[in-house]
Amino acid sequence: MTQKKTSCDTQHAFGQSGILARLFTKLLDKKLPALAAALLIALVALPGLRHLSITVNIDDFFLEDDPVLKDQRKFQKLFQTNNFVGVLVESDNIFSRETLELIKTVSDRLMKEVPLAKETTSLVRFRIPFRGDIALPFTNNRLSLPDEAIALYKSFCNASNSLRGVLFSEDNRQAWIRLLLHPYPSEDKWDREMTPLFSVGKAAYDTVRSVKPGNARLTATGMPVYAYRKELEMMNDLTRILVIGALVALLLTIMIFRDIQGIAGTLLLICLSTASVFGIQGWLGISMDSAFIAVPILLTIGVSIGYAVHITRFFKIHFRETGDRRSSVLFALEKSAKPILFTAFTTIAALLSFVFVEIKPIQWVGITSALCIFLVYALSMLLFPVVLDCGRNRKVVTGSGSKPGRIEKILNRYSMWLVRYRRQIVIAFFGITALAITGIWRLKVDLNAEQMMGTRLPHMKDQMRIARSEIGVNDTMDLVLNLPVPVSDDPEILKKIERLEKEIRLLPLVKKTSSFAGAVRTLNFSQHGFDRAFETIPRNSAGLKPLLDASLRSDPDLLRSWVNDAYTTTRIFIELKEFSSLTIEKNIKKIRSLVIENLPRGTTSFFSGSTYQMAVMNQYITRGLVRSVITAFGVITVLMIIVFNSLRFGIIAMIPNVFPVLVAGGVMGFCSLPMEFVTMTVAPMILGLAVDDTIHFLSHLKDDLDRGADFAVSVNRAFSIVGTAMTESSLILCASFLVLAFSQVNSINNMGIIACLGIITAYFSDLFVTPIIVGTLKQRTYGSRHRQSSGSKDNDNARVVISA
Repeated sequence: MTQKKTSCDTQHAFGQSGILARLFTKLLDKKLPALAAALLIALVALPGLRHLSITVNIDDFFLEDDPVLKDQRKFQKLFQTNNFVGVLVESDNIFSRETLELIKTVSDRLMKEVPLAKETTSLVRFRIPFRGDIALPFTNNRLSLPDEAIALYKSFCNASNSLRGVLFSEDNRQAWIRLLLHPYPSEDKWDREMTPLFSVGKAAYDTVRSVKPGNARLTATGMPVYAYRKELEMMNDLTRILVIGALVALLLTIMIFRDIQGIAGTLLLICLSTASVFGIQGWLGISMDSAFIAVPILLTIGVSIGYAVHITRFFKIHFRETGDRRSSVLFALEKSAKPILFTAFTTIAALLSFVFVEIKPIQWVGITSALCIFLVYALSMLLFPVVLDCGRNRKVVTGSGSKPGRIEKILNRYSMWLVRYRRQIVIAFFGITALAITGIWRLKVDLNAEQMMGTRLPHMKDQMRIARSEIGVNDTMDLVLNLPVPVSDDPEILKKIERLEKEIRLLPLVKKTSSFAGAVRTLNFSQHGFDRAFETIPRNSAGLKPLLDASLRSDPDLLRSWVNDAYTTTRIFIELKEFSSLTIEKNIKKIRSLVIENLPRGTTSFFSGSTYQMAVMNQYITRGLVRSVITAFGVITVLMIIVFNSLRFGIIAMIPNVFPVLVAGGVMGFCSLPMEFVTMTVAPMILGLAVDDTIHFLSHLKDDLDRGADFAVSVNRAFSIVGTAMTESSLILCASFLVLAFSQVNSINNMGIIACLGIITAYFSDLFVTPIIVGTLKQRTYGSRHRQSSGSKDNDNARVVISA
């Protein structure tokens, strides 16, 4: 008897969707198969988590056919590798016996313990053209020189322009150890557990850490060390974020649902969605950047709880009135299925707009998050109702019907206030919008290492220490010059390259440069017995060619690191004080113009190196952000038009949803927060999430207005039906993103705070702006019809019922 009533009620509730009602009923009748299918998904996906591939390699940021990678490969063919490990030695006197012995110990151990080690250059061993290696004598790692000889050696080094400022600082308090590496082999030819980059970085870092420096200080750097330490520390940071996120999710779930079915169902949504997507990626060997992993997981947590809140809200209303669990589950599905479907579509559309950004980790975030949201929607329709249906019916107690909660009472009072102060709200809305647009004009796209990462992670503290030292360097790039004639035939070209170098050194952030022209100076100086008169470039090819030929016989590697066999391609090595993509991008444009001004006509050039690659991302971020936001806006607008079956209504309904994006951008501009590849993901994400509550709210508000209800009554009723769920889902999303504030990385902090600000703005925009826009539109469109006959056929045709 009860079952017949349930089926009848359900079919009536679903209207014409009797087939949908029967499908949901059959699903609930087959609980065990549904739960078994969920268990099977978990069993298949979970083992894949062990195969997740984490990367911090800058090459993995670019698409395979990107011109930047093509230039990088050209450089590697020409000059093989410029990969190195550096160690900054700081001491009161780097020429003291103890410090020289320390440098010797570190150099020897690096050569012995670091894979792919080729050779070291330091104060205790360096190479002079035509003189071979200069090495201090050691016995059992003890310097075998008297103090007088050490003093003479110090004088010799300080008199050398090629050593002073390169291997040691002007004040003799800093020294530099440089370990040159062989080219990295492909990973399929590497039999170690870690990649070549990480293997080198770990070995070098562990070696330097294990040396007892006495009164000196040792700081290791270089891309291998940086990559290894960054991954290690970022993974620790990620683990802390995810643990906090899991605790927040558990606490929110318990506080909101307060019953075992709601808690268990929500946790299943979160765990199965994330485990399935990440597990499959693990099986497929898809690599991901550690800075972005938390984004899809925290987004999944927030959206899962949000969807569950909306379903459970309707379930509890019906369950309190009927006491019948099955009919309450079906009622909840009927009321929430379509709004949740459209909110899922809009969120997925916004996330998939990330594919227009030419940066692989950003694309990964968009695709992975979209897949997670799709699974959350599918499971919230297929699995969550099954869990809700588990349990007993209960007797209905007289007077136990639905009573307004605290949030609902507040919103009901607010709806009366809203009608009274509509004009003031509109004025405030346009004022805040104008202010936000002013802030957006102040936004800058800049990948500044210190601003992005901060200095709370230990490896960033060391990076900043190296960058601010006199001789240490973290960021470098190469300018490759393709000359129209061999440089060996025309020494004037070398002099022009020297002039180009001098102008490059005047640019912001440039610390020092070196080139083939400087190498030729050193060769000439050395060949002529260190006579200062010959510390120049030979005047003509008759003096230059014999010098180059002699160098090739003496030390062929020296020349081949600077010029190709035909002497038509050379490079300038540029070392930077610190990293700022905005400044470096300007420098690159300036250098290209300087090449045209200083070098012979027909000279072409390109840049290479990880620093150049990061600087190029400025352009990609700018283009990608514009494409992503426009695409997300266009797709979501189309979906809104479809949802409400009205072109005008769909377009106008987007106004309060663009507002949070403007506010978030304005705040970033006024707070001088740079736009980079982490914070750039916020705008499309906010746009996709902001629409969710709008759809739920407008579905009920527009339906009431279409039936001819008074504006104030319609707003009050819409707040009564979905206001509490909107409030709870917005708070949940805010809490999920605020977990990012526990990160030790500035850009991740900023992303969490800006996303939270956007969600709060979207919530208040739906409360203040959306009802006024809809009310104004409905009064102009349907006002006369409603006054004449609220039940007319014209009014019935205009009605669009998304959920009753």
